[in-house]
Amino acid sequence: MSTNSSDYSDDDELLIVSDLKLGIAALPTEVVALMGLFVVLFIFGISGNLGVIVFVSRTLWKLHRAPGARLATHQLYIYVIALATVDFLVLSVIPLMLPYLYTGQWLVGETLCRAFWTIENMNKILSIALLTVMSVERYMTVCHPIRSRFLMRKAYVYFVLIAAVGLTGVLLAPILSYVQLYEIKIGSTTLTNCVTPMPDQLFVAFIVYMFLIAYCLPALVIFFCYTMLIVFVKHRYERRRQALENDRHGSHAAIHRLSTSVIRVTAFHFACWTPFWFSVIFPLLLDDDMINRHSRTLMTVRLFVTALPYVNSACNWVFYALLNRELREQVLRHLSPPHTTNQLMSSPSWRLSTPINHVAVIENSAVDEETLL
Repeated sequence: MSTNSSDYSDDDELLIVSDLKLGIAALPTEVVALMGLFVVLFIFGISGNLGVIVFVSRTLWKLHRAPGARLATHQLYIYVIALATVDFLVLSVIPLMLPYLYTGQWLVGETLCRAFWTIENMNKILSIALLTVMSVERYMTVCHPIRSRFLMRKAYVYFVLIAAVGLTGVLLAPILSYVQLYEIKIGSTTLTNCVTPMPDQLFVAFIVYMFLIAYCLPALVIFFCYTMLIVFVKHRYERRRQALENDRHGSHAAIHRLSTSVIRVTAFHFACWTPFWFSVIFPLLLDDDMINRHSRTLMTVRLFVTALPYVNSACNWVFYALLNRELREQVLRHLSPPHTTNQLMSSPSWRLSTPINHVAVIENSAVDEETLL
């Protein structure tokens, strides 16, 4: 185990213990509440994301073997499985965090220290990268169905996933190369911390480029795609409203609901991550005196804002289930005759079934614009 260590005099003991025992001595109520929140998020999120992974994988396998299902309809399901897997991994580090919050030191070794920092930072890039790809896929499918055929190839989907993982590794390399255990000796006691002691200038540069690449750039792309999608759908619907037949109108409504479900997932992501990135960037703009004057307030805010990405990972599966419900409707409209689809969707078993059981495949293959809208 590679560790760095420092010795401190008795005069420094109180300060060091206070700093290491983050909130336990200074903010006991806040930290206890935070630990309770993490326990709830772990139970709720692990079970939900695992359910999504299992049900979607089973459905994808069945549809792969179904005679009426085309491979081009599977790409959004693969993205959903990837997102749920990322969320599952992020929540899996919570059991490592709870002892750290309670004792103020890292108790589980250097390997898990590196795993913690890898998964913790992976979530900052990989989730938003996949959501950005999904927004582009939705925009191309609805607005340019013929030109979007290449997006529906299985090889392209897996290429996107591999590229996203590779990009994540490259962007995180600077901070992960500094991960280490740091020992602090206070009298006869040795406390171990899991840290990434990057030089100040390098750390600021890392934060800035992560903020730009993992937040600002995806936000611009997603905003553009969904704005153009909404404008396109509204324009086409208004122009053809009188000419649309009932089945065409139903197809338009299904496409609209499906796109809305994807937008809902993305909006929830930014609702959780915007405060987090603000809490990271804002202290860089303050001087040391101001930080010292408001240290307690900043620490309290930072504690709970840091939990928001875990809230995102724990609750995303609910939005995935709602999205799967829309996917189910798309499949029924595509693979079943109109009267069969209507009977099934109006049956008691359909109405009473939970959203997670509605996992199916999106019908977003390349079609002519008349059929799509």
